Amino acid sequence: MSTLLETPPSPTYTTTLKVPPPHSFDCIFTRLKDTKQHSWIIRKQALAWLRNQVQTNLHLFNVETLSPLAGVLEVQLRDLRSAVVRDACLTVTLLSSELGNAFATCQPALSRTLLDLAGVGNTSIKEMTNKCLMHLFTKTQTPSAIEVVLGILGTSKNPQVLHSGFLAIEIVVRVWARQHWIDSLSALVRMVERGIENASLRVRTCVRQVYQTLTSQCPQACTELLNRLDKKTRSKLTGVGCKAKSKSGRAPRSTSFRKAREMARRGSMQRELSTPA
Repeated sequence: MSTLLETPPSPTYTTTLKVPPPHSFDCIFTRLKDTKQHSWIIRKQALAWLRNQVQTNLHLFNVETLSPLAGVLEVQLRDLRSAVVRDACLTVTLLSSELGNAFATCQPALSRTLLDLAGVGNTSIKEMTNKCLMHLFTKTQTPSAIEVVLGILGTSKNPQVLHSGFLAIEIVVRVWARQHWIDSLSALVRMVERGIENASLRVRTCVRQVYQTLTSQCPQACTELLNRLDKKTRSKLTGVGCKAKSKSGRAPRSTSFRKAREMARRGSMQRELSTPA
């Protein structure tokens, strides 16, 4: 059974049967842009039309039709209904898969929106948009999208947004053609240097993954980064030099602590010996 009616129909639901199926991009843009006049069901139909067209009439997706597409897709991604967001994510995923780098005109704006949604409270929407973001960066490559992600990483304090941003950067370095990101190498290294100091363990772990991927691509830049870091920060980034854990799973106590404990034990013994029976 279709999940079309997973939420209560909008007040305009009774009029949806009178609306003809979409037949052109102009019709699609009109229905997706105005969320007040067109119900969420009509907008889901419009998104389904886009998915069908990219699979059957790929030649229709050109600069003229793609330029306004990012804006109307952003509106659907920010919808409060998970059903609409799901369809929007499916549409972005399919468009990026079918169009590849031809979808580059939409990638920067969609990247910003999807990263913003990584910090929302709705778990379902967060998972869908994060998966969509990773797929978008795997299939489409444009340098301007890197600038968007780096800008967000430099300003956001939300650990979930930072985590998703660094995941996207790791995909860039690992998957993208080198010429698409090498001009941003200095900025990437600076962001790694900043990110490894983040309070979130999840973010630091992701930053370490970015560093390891960068090491295989640009070893000299990574060596220069390590040379200017202090020992503690270097250990965080490489995982080398961290204190080993005992068999119990706890970090070993410091030498000064053991000495202080031993002195306290000896003092206690001396007081017992000096105390009259």
